[in-house]
Amino acid sequence: LHILRNLGAVDAQCQITPTGKRMAQFPVPPRMSKSLLAAYYSYDCVHEMVSIAAMMEVEDRLWWKPARPEERDQFKRTKALFYHSSGDHLTLLNVFNAYSAVKNSGDTRRWAQDHYVNHRTMKRVEDIRRQIERTLIRVIQQTELHNNYQHGGGGSVQIVFKVNRPEYAKYYENILKALLSGHFMNIAVKGFGEHFWRFRLVSLDLEGREKAVDVVDKAKAHQSSIFEKNES
Repeated sequence: LHILRNLGAVDAQCQITPTGKRMAQFPVPPRMSKSLLAAYYSYDCVHEMVSIAAMMEVEDRLWWKPARPEERDQFKRTKALFYHSSGDHLTLLNVFNAYSAVKNSGDTRRWAQDHYVNHRTMKRVEDIRRQIERTLIRVIQQTELHNNYQHGGGGSVQIVFKVNRPEYAKYYENILKALLSGHFMNIAVKGFGEHFWRFRLVSLDLEGREKAVDVVDKAKAHQSSIFEKNES
């Protein structure tokens, strides 16, 4: 309830909000569903956020590790080609973008083999992307039609998602902002003896008007995270 309330999915009386009703339709965790909505309504990066959401569903099956010890260094170097300094979400996006580029002009199976990526998993990502994208289109159309009828309008609603290029000045900035719209409770700050610390917002009154920051506990990057690798 604490998470859903801070995401705006439920109100102070724990009743589901209009935003919560939209979030509940997505086949992803609430934090990611909020990020998907922010990607459309605020940051114009739907294509990228849908790709990240789909990749997050399969990240534990994305890579295949070579059996031969002599190949393991090559595996690590190849995997590092996709790393993004801003974290694992953008690293996953880099993998998907590279796969998509090859799909348009080359052999994805060979590319996956050469880069230690599970080809079957990437095909699954494409299926998940379509499911998430269809859900987002349906949610947006429902919202727009409801708003149109309230203002005396009607008719169908056409939805167009812009595909940005990485050269776009705010490409990564907008993606990170959309991610933080849903994942702000995952933030940790480095300090206090070089440790990472996690925080949360605490309401001080029953209406939730006054808030304070409470230090929860130490945080540590997952052993497979780029942040853990950078620390080591």
